[in-house]
Amino acid sequence: SDQAVDLYDDLPTGGEVSFEGGVSDAKHRRLVYIRVTCWLTADASSWAALPESLVERFENDRRRLVSARASMLVSDGASLAKLLAANSSNSASVESPTELYCRWSHGTIDVDCTVPIATVATVSSSGTNRSSCVSVGIKINYLCPLLIGGDFEDDEVWQRLDAGLVDYVRQLGLTVAKWRRPVDTNYYRLTEPLVGGRPRLIRVFYPIGADTDELRQLRHGWHEQLGVPKTRPVFWPAMRLKFAADQRLSTSDAGNGADEDESGRLVINPHLKAKPQPETAPWVTRLVQGDYAYYHYGSCGFHDSGWGCAYRSLQTIVSWLRRRGVIDAPVPKHEAIQRALVDLGDKPKSLIGSRQWLGAVELSYALKSLTGVAARLVHVSRGVDLPEQARLLLHHFETIGCPVMIGGGQYAHTLLGCSLNEASGEVRWLVLDPHYTGSETDAKQLSKDGWCGWKSASFFKSDVHYNLCIPQPDMGV
Repeated sequence: SDQAVDLYDDLPTGGEVSFEGGVSDAKHRRLVYIRVTCWLTADASSWAALPESLVERFENDRRRLVSARASMLVSDGASLAKLLAANSSNSASVESPTELYCRWSHGTIDVDCTVPIATVATVSSSGTNRSSCVSVGIKINYLCPLLIGGDFEDDEVWQRLDAGLVDYVRQLGLTVAKWRRPVDTNYYRLTEPLVGGRPRLIRVFYPIGADTDELRQLRHGWHEQLGVPKTRPVFWPAMRLKFAADQRLSTSDAGNGADEDESGRLVINPHLKAKPQPETAPWVTRLVQGDYAYYHYGSCGFHDSGWGCAYRSLQTIVSWLRRRGVIDAPVPKHEAIQRALVDLGDKPKSLIGSRQWLGAVELSYALKSLTGVAARLVHVSRGVDLPEQARLLLHHFETIGCPVMIGGGQYAHTLLGCSLNEASGEVRWLVLDPHYTGSETDAKQLSKDGWCGWKSASFFKSDVHYNLCIPQPDMGV
């Protein structure tokens, strides 16, 4: 039950599989995904009996499902076959699947799946004999890949769903019984460089609240089973496939920073449009690895010009941690950062809601409190001495690759790279400037205007002291 499942292992193709434009065979079928979600409560006399109890409960609901297809909620009341046919002309791939979502009318996808398990003691009528039963709430989250094309009926779809659902529920029950705790069903994309062949879509069961060492052992097992190198994380919870139907963020939810990754309003990786720095001898150049969002004054409609640059640098760092899969915490709003510092006892309550500037030291505290990620603080007494930290930052960008916050003289910036001329000792910094106040979304123009680009050592004032906040996330499996 702890094994990872490749969703394509049992997929009938009728011919050679091509993943570049979806999955197709001689009949020009296309790959689509149907996701069935609901919430079930299973009761059993013991943990060992739980899997069969869950299957029995599911079988009862499944019979209603098959006999009354109207109980499946699909858009505009159209039949599932018609919906699939309408999407069959669209190319679907592991990278951008066509997603169709169904749910039972008596279920919901909005229930918190971390509802705790309760062992309930029941008393017999005589009041003398006591027995216990296990009652557990279980989230069904089943993703079924289908090859479609040509004429087909709903029955064909149900048959494919039927077989997979029953097996899925049984395995889910076994996993819950083994761990004696709620379990999440997570899906992960494995791209070609990871597995040396075709991309794959993997399903795993993640025990909620299990010990960190136990989870690490699980992940190691999945890496070994699938032949995935252990050089970087792949199966962390935050790296799971995010489904569009579960992204329920509104503009007001995003506020001044929360969950920008799903709101799509910020420029991503503007440094890619900057004029490149030489990477051949005598220059040694290392850059940020992975994606991040550019936070600056006024981002997401929150006006913080003149005081919020450090907050914006921290938000950029957290966006990298989220996109890299290191954390699942949201990008914090300004008030959340302030409240974290107050809760830690570092600042008075008057900080909350104020426009007080923060520095690298305070942001390292907030980063640890809000995300669990520690940071290394490096103090540089004068800006003229910053080049002495070049090799430290080259190593950081090569091994971790996370953006770095630098603060000094009431100004904060974000470092995205470092370049060292080993012959002359000259150092250049790739700087992302949070002091931008406009609404430009063209990364090339932002670079051209100097908001993201390579700066000489003289960019930082020679007589001002600086602090570097260098995040140290755990990048192991």
